Amino acid sequence: MKFFFPVNLRARLLLLVFLASLPLIALIASRDLETRNTITANTTQEVTHAVNLAQRQNIILISAQQLLMAAAITSAASNKDTCADYYSKFLEKNTIFRNFGYVSSDGYFICSTLPIRTNVKITNLPFFKKAVESQEFTTNISLTGLSTKDPMLFFSYPHFSTTGELKGIFFVTANFSWLDNLIESFEMPVGTKSLVIAGDGTVLASYPPAPLDIGKNLNNSEMMQKIAEHGFNGDAEIEFYDAIGRITAFAPLIMEHGVPRAFILVGIPISAAFAEADNIIQRDILVMLLAGVLIFLIGWVSGDRLILRRLNKLVSAAEKFSRGDFSVRVSDKIQDEIGRLNASFNRMAAQLQSLYANLEGKVKARTKQLLKKYDELEIQKNMLSTLLDNLPQAVVVIKSPKGESLFVNKMAQNLLGPSAKKNIADFPFFEDENDKAYPLKERPFYKSLKSQKTVLKQTGIYLKDSNGERKALRISSAPVFDVHGALTNVVVVIENMTRELAVDRAKSEFVSLASHQLRTPLTATNWFCEMLLSGDAGKLTMMQKDFLEQLYSSNKRLVDLVNSLLNVSRIESGKFSVEPEKVNFTSLVSEILSEYKRVVDKKKLTVTADYDSVTDYIGDRGILRMLLENYISNAIKFTPAKGWVNIALSYTDHELQISVSDSGYGIPAKEQDKVFTKLFRGENIRKYETEGSGLGLYMIKSLVEHFGGRVWFTSEENKGSAFYATLPAMGMERRPYKETLV
Repeated sequence: MKFFFPVNLRARLLLLVFLASLPLIALIASRDLETRNTITANTTQEVTHAVNLAQRQNIILISAQQLLMAAAITSAASNKDTCADYYSKFLEKNTIFRNFGYVSSDGYFICSTLPIRTNVKITNLPFFKKAVESQEFTTNISLTGLSTKDPMLFFSYPHFSTTGELKGIFFVTANFSWLDNLIESFEMPVGTKSLVIAGDGTVLASYPPAPLDIGKNLNNSEMMQKIAEHGFNGDAEIEFYDAIGRITAFAPLIMEHGVPRAFILVGIPISAAFAEADNIIQRDILVMLLAGVLIFLIGWVSGDRLILRRLNKLVSAAEKFSRGDFSVRVSDKIQDEIGRLNASFNRMAAQLQSLYANLEGKVKARTKQLLKKYDELEIQKNMLSTLLDNLPQAVVVIKSPKGESLFVNKMAQNLLGPSAKKNIADFPFFEDENDKAYPLKERPFYKSLKSQKTVLKQTGIYLKDSNGERKALRISSAPVFDVHGALTNVVVVIENMTRELAVDRAKSEFVSLASHQLRTPLTATNWFCEMLLSGDAGKLTMMQKDFLEQLYSSNKRLVDLVNSLLNVSRIESGKFSVEPEKVNFTSLVSEILSEYKRVVDKKKLTVTADYDSVTDYIGDRGILRMLLENYISNAIKFTPAKGWVNIALSYTDHELQISVSDSGYGIPAKEQDKVFTKLFRGENIRKYETEGSGLGLYMIKSLVEHFGGRVWFTSEENKGSAFYATLPAMGMERRPYKETLV
């Protein structure tokens, strides 16, 4: 985050004056804040006092419990002929109550001080039901009374016979008219509002009287949520439903089993509470503005006379000095900080004037030396340019970071055309093996430019020259750094591999053709050996049978070698059929292990498998079998007796991972970089296993990479190996070629 700081010195001086006045401003602001806090505290105390008085007033209502209990033991209170007279006298002494009466246990009125239809059954009214169910003193709140439309409090108490049988329900009702008189006696500011709210959020009473407020439900309002956060008892600044913010106190009015059935709140408008404080703040702001104007004028005049004019002289002299006038000097009679600065400037100017005279001679001598060095560098540059121009490879030097071409030799110009002298983004239209555009970010020189790493011999890149001939390229790129380790250039070497690939293709085609031609006589030889060994041509002597078995075994190895060569040819060309189907790994692995059971039993190997919920996979069964069989057979063949082999399958990062680990002979460190190359067989295993073509792992690597997977391994000599392969979790895509892998 950048902080703004005035560049103009006059503005800085005025800023300093302003900063010096900040303590006074802070003092005034602190006093105003203290005033507001005091008013807030006083207002809160005032509304809290009002709420507390209302709570104490409500103690009279709670006394209804004692009155009803007394009525329950008075015979006149439940007698139909005398109870009305009894209740009327009671209400004369307790004017806060509106009605007093008695209801039979079957729900009909026995008597009431107010006119009520006695033939109406009220068993469905809440106060009656609750008293019958609880059989104790109960409190109910209703938006309408029995004979009026005003909100009422119902207090009820069950009446039992001497045998414990319910005879009836005593009840007494009270409205909220006492609230108006109570709030009026507090002499609150204009806009003060008081509410009595039921526990379900319904407004029961309002002061000043507002008939439209009665019955309003505030249950889901922000006002109720804030009151609920304080447990319906406390104080807070609350915005009422009339959109006026008030300093409000609230407390339970009626509690039942620890839960507020109704509560009262009193709120004084914030604007009314802070009216006096706002006047004080406005007056303080006016005083601060006047003081600020006076301070500004003082700072402006004093800064101009004592500082700015003198500094402007120094700035003017410095500008002349910067233009080469070392004779300039500054005069100043005042010996303060600026005066000492001017004197220092004069001394510096005198010293530099002397140094410049000596330096000029040295610069001329040094310039002569640099010109000579430049001529030598030009000669070296021309020699390097000539050498690069005559190289058989195309060479391009790219500048970091934007990728402009700094140098292009003749071979590169012939290969890439005029665009090679521009930017890497303007290089010709490179293609991949499928004639699609080769992405810029995948090109080796772009990778080196962005990652600052060397990329060696990247293939699979093609380019059509001006004659339309498609050329296969092999591109390497390497970053060049300066003495500080910063990337300056990238050197790109491009080799034309078209002829080399043609030779490889011809070789593969020859191998494929030769393999096809060899398979037929070899298969026939196998067939004839099997016939002879089975006795179809007559009985053989032991010596003849022994010779034939050796011939059959040797011929079978030769067939396997021819099949491997044929597979290598088809894999390298990419022209082999893929027929995906649902393959069950459990059965496939079991099938392979059954073929090697004799060897496993003979060596007493422990073979385990961990499928990790991997069961089925959509892929070519033959290809999957070739992969698994190659890994598993190698592990079994190259693990000594009483060793172990583990086969594991799992899904990781949208890939199916296959791993086969063992406790076998391992691979020497010096040979590990050759493991997946053609015809490789480790020196340490040849004495244990003389047979083998050395093509199995090469085929597996080529196949897995063909489907977008990866292969790798870990190994330590005499401690075992672990070989891994991954395939896309989505499965293999169908490829309808005529030729299949054998």
